[in-house]
Amino acid sequence: MGDSNYKAGASRSVRGGYMAFAILLAIFVGASFFIIRPLAPALLWASMLSFFTYPLYRFINARVFKGKHASLSAAVNTFILLSLLVLPIGMLAATMITEAAALYEPLSNLYADKGALMEKIRSLPVISYVMASEEISYMLGGDVVTSIGDAAASFAAKISRGFVGNVFTLFFDLSVITFASFFFTRDGHVAIRFIYSILPLSDSLRAEFMTKGENILSSILYGVMLTAAVQAALCAFGWWFVGLKAVALFGMLSFVFAMVPVVGTAAIWAPGALYLYFSGETGHALTLLVWGIVVVSMADSLLKPMFISDKSHAHVLLVFVGILGGLTAWGFLGLFIGPFVLAGAYFLLSVYSAMIKKG
Repeated sequence: MGDSNYKAGASRSVRGGYMAFAILLAIFVGASFFIIRPLAPALLWASMLSFFTYPLYRFINARVFKGKHASLSAAVNTFILLSLLVLPIGMLAATMITEAAALYEPLSNLYADKGALMEKIRSLPVISYVMASEEISYMLGGDVVTSIGDAAASFAAKISRGFVGNVFTLFFDLSVITFASFFFTRDGHVAIRFIYSILPLSDSLRAEFMTKGENILSSILYGVMLTAAVQAALCAFGWWFVGLKAVALFGMLSFVFAMVPVVGTAAIWAPGALYLYFSGETGHALTLLVWGIVVVSMADSLLKPMFISDKSHAHVLLVFVGILGGLTAWGFLGLFIGPFVLAGAYFLLSVYSAMIKKG
């Protein structure tokens, strides 16, 4: 009774001064934006991970705690999530560091005779054609092959320094993700109900909007991850089959690059094939090249559209543009945000179009 009186009084107050209320709301929303902005990536990751593991939370709460102790269920779910993130990543990181150290000797031996290596690169058909063209050589300027090699080495050094410098940021973000995931898991339904209540749509359109958002988000989460995992496994198998070392290291790198449109796993298996070619193992180089083009790349073309479009009913082009544009705008997190935003915009534009036709 008291709550209804409060709402009625608030409604009467707002009716007397909507402009003042709008200004006050804009001030506090704007201030909240500046407060949340530094933590936005970690909070968005927490919401994604909570969404991903919410079925596990419901199982724990319903089966283990019989529908009671929501906080304890959320704590157990967060602990499992943290274990799945930290322990495997830590073990994989240790393996990758060991394998990376083991790669130093063969790579240093290959790069020791820099002149011979540059000659092998220049002997490649495409490179030799470019270098033979006086016009192209003049436009590019200088020894292009050497310049590219030096630039790649410089880029690798910057990546290494950046990784060391971001260790503290990584731990800070992980702490925020852990803390926020607990509350997103336990109280996420409250936030969803609140968003549902303020959507300026009819009840049926609200339900459809929320359902479409959930479907496209889940299909991207599962579709992108599953496709990347399949590609990484295939790439790692090909890497192992041709006798290359550091299978775990390059398998993990394949998983990461598989989620990047256009580039994809070719960023891993193509340099591997080139390394084998320059090492004199032409047969293995050709095997890895064919495996990468025919099997690994085809897996992406077949699986990702099937996983993403089937449940969400979103056009493949919309998903592709959303992923690529999201990565450009928000980094890795944009992989999930981009298609979600575009799908929501398309739905609202469709509603607007229907309103115009009826009006």
